[in-house]
Formats: sequence, structure tokens, C-alpha cells
Amino acid sequence: MFLNKNTFGRKALSVMLAAAMISSVGVTTAVSAAAAKTTEVKSEATTATVTSNANQYGLKDNVQDGVILHAWQWSLNNIKAKLPQIAEAGYTAVQTTVLQKAKEGTAGKTNEVWWLFYQPASFELVTDSSYTAIGTKADLEALCAEADKYGIKIIVDVVANHLGNNRGYDLSPAIPDDIRNDSSCWHSEGFTDINYGNRYSITHGSMSGLPDLNTESTKIQGYVSNYLKSCIDAGVDGFRFDAAKHIGVPSEGSQFWPTVLGAATEHAKTKGVTPYYYGEILDGTGGPAISEYTTYMSVTDNTTGNNIRHAVNGGNAAGAAKSTYDKGAAPNKTVLWAESHDTYSNDNKESTYVSDSNINKTWAMVASRNNATALYFARTQGYRGGSIGSICSTQCFNKEVVEVNKFHNYFAGQSEYLSSSGSIAYNERGTEGVVLVNVSGGSQQVSVKANKMKDGTYKDQVSGSTFTVSGGTISGQIGSTGIAVVYNAVPQAGMSATPGTSGGTYKYKSDTLTVTLNATNVSNAKYSIDGGAATSFTDGTKITLGSGKAYETSQTLTLTGTNTTTNASINQTYTYYKTNQGTTIYFDNSAYNWSKVYAYIYTGEGTTATEVAAWPGVQLTNKSSKSGYYYYDLPEGFDSASVIFSDGVDGTSNRYPADMEPGLAIGGSSKLFTSGNTWKDYSETIITTDPTDPTTPSVPTGSYVKGDATCDNKVGMKDCAVMQKSIIGSMDLSSTGKLAADVDGDGEIGTTDVVIIMKYLVGFANTFGVGTVVSGPIDPTDPDDPTDPPTNPPVGNNTVYLNDAAIHSGTERYAIYVWKSESDNKWVDMTSAGANLYQATVPDGYTNIIFCRMNGATSDNSWTNVWNQTADLTFNSAQNLYTATGWGSENKFNGNWGSVGPIDPIDPTNPPVGNNTVYLNASAINAGDERYAIYVWKSDSDNKWIDMTSAGSGLYQATVPDGYTNIIFCRMNGGTSDNAWTNVWNQTADLTFNSSQSLYTATGWGSNGMFNGNWSAK
Repeated sequence: MFLNKNTFGRKALSVMLAAAMISSVGVTTAVSAAAAKTTEVKSEATTATVTSNANQYGLKDNVQDGVILHAWQWSLNNIKAKLPQIAEAGYTAVQTTVLQKAKEGTAGKTNEVWWLFYQPASFELVTDSSYTAIGTKADLEALCAEADKYGIKIIVDVVANHLGNNRGYDLSPAIPDDIRNDSSCWHSEGFTDINYGNRYSITHGSMSGLPDLNTESTKIQGYVSNYLKSCIDAGVDGFRFDAAKHIGVPSEGSQFWPTVLGAATEHAKTKGVTPYYYGEILDGTGGPAISEYTTYMSVTDNTTGNNIRHAVNGGNAAGAAKSTYDKGAAPNKTVLWAESHDTYSNDNKESTYVSDSNINKTWAMVASRNNATALYFARTQGYRGGSIGSICSTQCFNKEVVEVNKFHNYFAGQSEYLSSSGSIAYNERGTEGVVLVNVSGGSQQVSVKANKMKDGTYKDQVSGSTFTVSGGTISGQIGSTGIAVVYNAVPQAGMSATPGTSGGTYKYKSDTLTVTLNATNVSNAKYSIDGGAATSFTDGTKITLGSGKAYETSQTLTLTGTNTTTNASINQTYTYYKTNQGTTIYFDNSAYNWSKVYAYIYTGEGTTATEVAAWPGVQLTNKSSKSGYYYYDLPEGFDSASVIFSDGVDGTSNRYPADMEPGLAIGGSSKLFTSGNTWKDYSETIITTDPTDPTTPSVPTGSYVKGDATCDNKVGMKDCAVMQKSIIGSMDLSSTGKLAADVDGDGEIGTTDVVIIMKYLVGFANTFGVGTVVSGPIDPTDPDDPTDPPTNPPVGNNTVYLNDAAIHSGTERYAIYVWKSESDNKWVDMTSAGANLYQATVPDGYTNIIFCRMNGATSDNSWTNVWNQTADLTFNSAQNLYTATGWGSENKFNGNWGSVGPIDPIDPTNPPVGNNTVYLNASAINAGDERYAIYVWKSDSDNKWIDMTSAGSGLYQATVPDGYTNIIFCRMNGGTSDNAWTNVWNQTADLTFNSSQSLYTATGWGSNGMFNGNWSAK
């Protein structure tokens, strides 16, 4: 089902924060009114719009009758942007990633941690855009409303069997107390691994350490029911249930399915919707008949799809033409696939290295079936790569895939006949259609038996070639894809504007833009611009936009017409935004020192690939000799392309990504490639008064930058964040910051100022001069001007330390809460002082203190963001080290006060070395990117894992808890703190530690994957 990992990550503040801020501050009355108007229009016109567009694209009213696009790891906004293309590609439904709040934030993460979505913390939609890379409740509502316009159904993936763990079998602290602290919500057997030969264990045991929910509990059923209802309220049309076979059925005493699905269905009826349900059942149920599940839902038939893929990949046409279903479910209760997110991304790599071509051939066989629906998995970038939320592969829109989809929809309900001949597997539908697949290659002349097809002349919708059926033989030429979709389709009506996306916004940087209008099988086709007079047009008409328009303004193009087949009205809207601020890629050559920097920029793959220039691509321009930043402004149409950096034609060592690896996804926003092969969103400073330094422009003394609330001479999302904190009273701005933050000049800092800056950052017109330099005045008596004081003050007698070795479980963030009285209190972030050691400065006069482990990596300090805490403590500078000893009651951790000496000011990152510090010199065995941990123990039941941190070239260190003298050094699998014996690559034998011999130096390899070494003093 999924690969279980345990890790904690850091939240990333990105442009996505803008959506959360707009949501949280209410924006403006105008925006709220627009939203209300949209809802009103939808409620009045939904039925007509859906019917019209569904007919236009040939989509089906019932998900089971169509095909499903699995837009796995795509953000909801990216799905929304692709809806016109999805509809045109014939997908009746789109399945999203799990939308429940994960046990930790996913913003800014890569697909390396895809499993996080299958370890949710609760049954609620995320509302904080800085927490999720996929999208918020508001994004889901917007997606569903837009999908309705195209007749596309939205299916949400749901995890109802379990929630996330912390480490091992313990519960994630992110789980709400109402569930986490209620033993009735959990299967007591849910903390032991599953025996797949025992049905009770399947429904009550733990999958890879994930604590199993008591799905027989009416309380849990209520939580799941309410979650489904909230999704339905957002506009969702159906649900996929992860690990469905691990939830019992009525014959086993569980009323989960009839209760939960019954409640959701009844709720959906009030919206005029009949939800579609299907469950992930891999292999067999291990017990009850499959009909006990299909009473309530459709089910996956993984083995049928996987076996067909194996047959295609092995050149076995007879196996590819398999007509039976392994699961035993009726076809109209079956979901097939060519591959799934599990077969592609799990460690077994079952389909990871199967070519796109063979995946699409498998798709042709499974998606051409009658009654069964099929799920097309949109691959991510490589096995584990690419940013979560981005669109990495567009194979789902390949011509051969699209035509198979349309064939499926066209022949819905008609009979099928699967057979094979030589290397050709084929499926005849009705008496007038056939899909043929050459499992051994591409183009091939075929002559196969017609079992059902009527004599006649037919068209291959993929290649355009002609096939004939005569005397019981189907003859023709399969094209280069190896797939032929042969039938004479009734033309679909359609309108389009190119370039552009119906319902979306197209940005262009030229003075004018030529747009081509197309209309097929449409009468009375007309266009209008910005609500002006409607003008008739014919297919291929070209119009010019942008002439005389100012930059940073938009125009709206509306197309209307009538479908000549159905007489339904067609109405499409395109927005064109004229901007001189396009997408730019940057390369920080100060980190690499290449003699030249090239960028090979491309979109698509294979025959669909388009490049800006042939390899090695375009040479980047040196932005500044001081900063070493090189850049290239992307041409139109390449904002969401991929890029490979190199130093020239023969670039091999100076190249990233490596040969045969996919390029870095640009993803529609400006990006910077910098040290550590880091690829991140980047907005060059708006100010250009100092062209020698694009990151910290010069501002004349006595001046400030409008919108620069942080006084760092730049305007960005950080300014919006601190302004919001100022508005709610949790942060004070400097006097200059207050001047800069008042962008509308009304004498106050309010939500309007925040929105003006955010609109400017995403490309709206700059009517308030955000980013311009304004002459003073600056208060010379204000020590905060022109910059704020350093965030890390010198360490003095008020420094307090926390050692969290006994409770450490990943990437932590701590803060202290100090107070004199209920009205006089402060939050102070703690910063790392080395391995498992954190420090903060206690403000003078504050002696009451609580140590808090916080939710998330950014300084979002409030009681709502506390994961764990201590009891109320008293601080004095003589006892300034609090050492955690373990967990107490009420989600609190215990500890003892001690003292620690001052930190060396020359190297504040190196913690004070105590008697319990152990070192490993791994120079003799290091082979690349290493991570080490120590395993220490007193007895079998009293043991700990502790990460080692780098202490220099080949040297690692950790703090051994008091009383632990037995130790093993372990080289771990993976870069995150996933410590368990299953993740150990190599280790030492059992060793004994004492503080006088604290350095273990590896000398080489021994037997059984162990490494040897010697103890010495450090």
C-alpha cells in the first residue's frame, strides 16, 4: 500500500502563503462579493453548464463508465489549471492526493516523502496553505466549482484505516487529543504487525508500524463521516478508500461501510449528487468474499492490471489480451490500471522502470474494456524526485492515451472481444471499433481476424491511417506508438483560443499577442473582448490582443457558439495578462565556479518534446560579478518547462541533474539553483538601485523601500508575514518598518496593505508604488533603524539550554514561554546549539518558564502550535540546563535542571563538549552522502537511538545519555532521522563506551557488513 517512513520536515514559506494570508485576513469587500457572486451563478447554472460541456467533451455522467486521471501529487491549483486539457483528453474524473492534514507539513518537500500523505493526523481539510503543498479547503472548493463547468468529477483519496505514527508504534503528537488520548479509538492489536494469513490481524493489526484505528468505533465512524461530508460540501463527487480491505465488513461485526457511506450518500443527496466510491483492495481480502465490499463500492483489481503490464513489457500478446478479472468482482465494480502510485514509487519498483511507451500500451488494453473503469497514474519526476505539487509528466495527454480515453467513452456499454495474433493484442468493441497494440514494437502492418467488426473502412484516430475490415480480416498500419485506435468517431464540437487556457490566465511579455480562434462543429461562433460587441469568426481566425494596452493589465476573451450535434450552448472565457515580469531561472555560480553556464530547457518527452535551443541550450548571462548569479528570462510557453544546467557541449561532471536523469521542474515560477544542488523559488528584489547586487540592493541613507516592513531593502512574502503579526499584535515593527508597511498611505497598517503587496508580488498592477525608494524621514533615535537588531543576541547569564536527547524524534523546533503574570508573557524561539541541544535567552526578570516543542519549522509561536511541553518550571541562571528524561502525563515531558558552561563564541554551532560526547571518525569507510546514528542500551527493554551530527570532515558526534555504556555505531539508509534496525546499512559489533575513550576510529570492513575500529581519547 505504501512505504512507511518516519520523519519530521520543515515548513517552507512560499508564494502559496499568499492564499493563506488572503484567507486569514479577509482581503477586501470586493473580493468577498466576487466570491459570493460566483457561488450564486454556480447554483443557478450548474446543471446546464455541466451538461453542455460534458456533451462537448464526450465525458460520462457516471465515473464507472468513464476513465480516471490520477493526478497524484499535483497541487489542486495545478489540476484546476489543467481542467480544459483534462476534459479534452477524455477523463471523466480526476483523483487527487490525500487531502487530510498530514502528520507534518508537506510544503516545500519533494516526492521523496510521498508516503507522508498516507500518514494523516486527522480527519480535516487543511486551511493553512503554508502547511500543504497540495492545497487547502478553499483550493478544493475552487477546483470543484471549475471542474463542474467541464463535467469533470473530483475524487478524493481518503485514509480511514489508520493515522500517522511518531516513531515506531507510538502515536503522532499531531493527532487531536480527542482521538489520540482515547483508547477506544484504537485497535489494541493495532500496535503489532499484520499476519496476512489471518483476517482478524488484517483488520486489527498495524501496517508497517502505523497505529490502527478502531473502525468499529462509532466515534471514529463519526469522524470519517463528517470528513466525507465536508468534502462533499466543497463539491467533491467521489472517494477512493486507501487500504479498504483492512477495514472489516458487516459479517465480521463491523458497520463501518454501511454507516459511513450511508451517511455520506444521504448528505450528498441534499446537494443533488450521488457519490462514487471505490476501495483499494490489493490481491485478495484474506477472508470475506469480494462481494461484501462491492455491495458498497467498486474495488481495485491490481493483479489483472499488473499482469497485463508484465505481459506487454515481456512482449506476450496473448497475456496482454487477458479477458478475465482476477479479483472476481463484476466488471462494473472493477477499477483497473496500467500502474499505480504504489507500483511506481514503492521500494519494490514494480513499474518504475517500465517505459512510458509500454505503460501506454498497457493503458490501451485496460482502458478499452467494457464496464470496468481505469485509472491513469500521472508519473512523478523519476522514482523519487520533483517538488510535491508540481506536474512532472504529461504522458497522460499523449495522443494515443487521449484517443483510447475517447474510445472508452464512445463505446460505453457495447460488447468487447479480446484476442491476439502474433505480437498484436486487440480488443474489439461493438461491431465498429477496435484497439490494437503491438507489444513488440512500434509501427507494423497488421492483418488479424475480425471476430466482431463489420466490413468497412475505418480511421486510426492516433496516426490518421486507414484500416479496412473485409472477409473477416482487420488490415492496416499501426503507427509509431504501437497503438491503433480504430473507429469512425462522430465529431465532437469544440472551441478554443491558442495560446491560452479556457478558464485560466495566459501571461505574455510582448507588446501584442496573436491568438488563433478555432471552432469545430460549432455554429454561430462569436468572440468578444472585455465584454464588448460580439464578432463572428470561423475556424482559424487570428486576432491581436495587447495593442495599446499598458503592461500589468489583462484582457478577457469570450467565445460563444452552439454545438451543431446537440444544440447545446458553448461559452468559454480566456484571460490574457500583459506583463514585463516573466519567469526567470537563476544559477548561483558563486557556489560552483563553472567557466560558463548553460541551461537546456525543454517541455514534454519523446515526440512531444520542445526545446528552447539544442543541447547544451542557452548560455546564461552573468547578472553580477559580485554575486555570481547567472540568469535567463524564459520565453513564452516555457514557464513550466524542465531545465538541465551544464558548462557546455561536453559537460559531464559539471552538469546537473546527471546524465539520463530528468531535468529540474520550473513549475511556473522563477527559480534559483544554488549550493547543495538546491532548486528553490526565487524572486529577485524589486529594487534595482544597485545593479551590482540583486539580492541586497542599496537604498540611500535616510530612505526606505515602500512595502519593506522588515527593512532589508527587499519586498517579499516575509514582509507580508511580519505585517500580519504586527496587525494581530504579536510583533512590533520598527518606526521605518511602519512607514514602509503603510503602502496605501492612510496612516495605518492593515490588511489592505498586506493584500496590495501580495497582489504586486504575483503580478497585479502596482498602483501604490510598492518597491520604490521613498526619502525618509527615519527616526535617528530609534535603534531599530534602518535594520532590526540581530535575532540571536549574545549569550549571557540569561541563556537557558534544553537537552532533548531522551525525547528527540526527528527535526525538532523548540520555544520557551516565559511570564511574570498572565498579562506579562513572551514567546522566545530556541536555536540549535549542537546535537540535541537548544538555547534561548530569557528576558530579564522572567523566572517562570515552560519548554515547548512546536508544530512546524517557522516561528509560529502560540499555544495552538504546541505539540508537547513541560510543566511550569522556574529558571535561574545557576541552573540553566534542562535535560529531558522522558514522557510524563498529559503529553508533557519530564526532566532535570543542571548547569552548562558558556558556548565558545568563536564557534557557536559547536555545543559544549561534555563527558558524554562520543565521536566517530568514519573517514576510512565513507563512500558518499553518509548518515550515522548510535544505538545505546542498558537492557533489551531500555534502549535508545540517537542521530550523530557532522563535526567536520569524516567526523561525527552524539551525546550518550547518562548510564548507557553499551553502544553500536550504525551507518543508516537515507538522509532523514529514520532510525530502526531495518534502516541500518552497516554497523559495528557491540561496543562499550566510557568518557575517557570517546573517539572511535573506523579502520575498515570486517565480516557480515560490519566495520571495525579502535577507541582512543578525543
